[in-house]
Amino acid sequence: MVTRTNFVSKFIGGAFVVLGCVVLGACGAASSTTAGSYTSQTISGTLSDVGISGGRFRILTGASNYMVWFQNVGSQRVYFADVNGDGTFALSVETASDVTRGDRFIAFIVKKDPLSVVGTITGPHTSTANSAVTGMIISGAVTGLQIGLDRDNYNAVASANSSNFRLDSELKTRLVSGRPSGQGNAGKGSDSVTSNLNVKNTLDQDEDGLPDIVDSMNDGSILDNRVTDNIQEGAKWSDSVHSVMMFVNLKVQRENQGSSTMVTDNSLIIIQVNPRNASAIDSVVAYLVNTNYATATVDDLPGGYTAIDTWPARGTAWRDVSKKLYKVSYAATGAVLWKVALKPENNAFKPGDLVLLKVTLKSGKIEYYLTGINFKFQTLPTLTGVPSTGTGTNINPYQTGATGNVTLTWNAPTDETGSALAGIDYSFEVFYYDSVGNQIGERQVVFVGTGTSGTLTSAVIDRYSSSSPSPASIQVDVTARYPFGDNSANIIKLKRSTW
Repeated sequence: MVTRTNFVSKFIGGAFVVLGCVVLGACGAASSTTAGSYTSQTISGTLSDVGISGGRFRILTGASNYMVWFQNVGSQRVYFADVNGDGTFALSVETASDVTRGDRFIAFIVKKDPLSVVGTITGPHTSTANSAVTGMIISGAVTGLQIGLDRDNYNAVASANSSNFRLDSELKTRLVSGRPSGQGNAGKGSDSVTSNLNVKNTLDQDEDGLPDIVDSMNDGSILDNRVTDNIQEGAKWSDSVHSVMMFVNLKVQRENQGSSTMVTDNSLIIIQVNPRNASAIDSVVAYLVNTNYATATVDDLPGGYTAIDTWPARGTAWRDVSKKLYKVSYAATGAVLWKVALKPENNAFKPGDLVLLKVTLKSGKIEYYLTGINFKFQTLPTLTGVPSTGTGTNINPYQTGATGNVTLTWNAPTDETGSALAGIDYSFEVFYYDSVGNQIGERQVVFVGTGTSGTLTSAVIDRYSSSSPSPASIQVDVTARYPFGDNSANIIKLKRSTW
């Protein structure tokens, strides 16, 4: 039996320890052992195809490519196990006696390749139902749990002839044509949107069928990246890890914009593990990755960080360095963390494409963290108002008068669906260069707010005009940024007619 006990997060989160099992393989777990306020209970059963013939579920093709995940509603701990080739599975979960709903669980099915959520586990329901129960009450060991997976509708109906297994109708998901409303759209499609939250379901208040650890829009209305409290959504009970971050950067110079391969050539994925106790962590690697990250290459160490582990050369295939995250320190605070910067080398990656991180502690315990992006930048902040002379490139900067301010306007960047990103903060990051390309002085940051226009004042433009040498041009990064680090920048060059 392959079982892992985690605090897991889809964007920023955590995991806990493996119960006696540190690798994929067979291992056992006691069906009723107590440690503190947690009591271990074994759940075993079969994952089958949804089709029923002669009263029996069909064998699920490629069953060993699936995992079954359970999350405790009260403790928020997550437990998962591999499915065997014949569809059988067994895992050990923990009920918690000292928290509200500590015997309640919701569950879902994860496919390993490509690594993604493919089903919400629900109770039985009719084909025309507009909701289905997702809450499961576990009061002891459960055997014979039958789960029928409808891969077309991302639904997995569960039933068990056991007095230790009951459904909790207070926890449910909204259905749209038989499909949980958040499935197939990373929890942020039009069907996911709602203003009616179920506060009793602390794992899925918007009832879209995706628990928050794999939901891009936990509250049914606002992208998770805009809500600072989401930073710890899966790490609340971890002693070693504070949070896990995975997000996208897209920064492109003016001369490289407009190409059909702009996103492929310039997108950068950042994966970061922020520890509570850095001295407790030995290593961090990606244990499983979605196909769209399988051929990613490592990029340069981002500015502001100092490598503690040896950072690989730019262009190194991530898989050739064991899909490792590297121990670094952040210069501004001295904080130690684990990080990698990746170029996916494709434009197919998307929300819902997951990475399963494996954190090895110096104690020998293993922690797993499920993470992924909530959106990707498909475009930059697109400039709509610029100086009339020049093109904004290195060889032909936008030219403005000898004095005065410069006002720029732009459209919001769009995500992978073509929708404009809302509630994003804009700023100008300004760099000064002499005639041979050497930087003069320090970067200046001008905060604009959430509006789509801003002014570079004379004071900013002319900051180093009296230096020797004086600027030949300035670089302006028109930057859009969410609180978790995601940012997109339209990089242009600007110069005075005289300085």
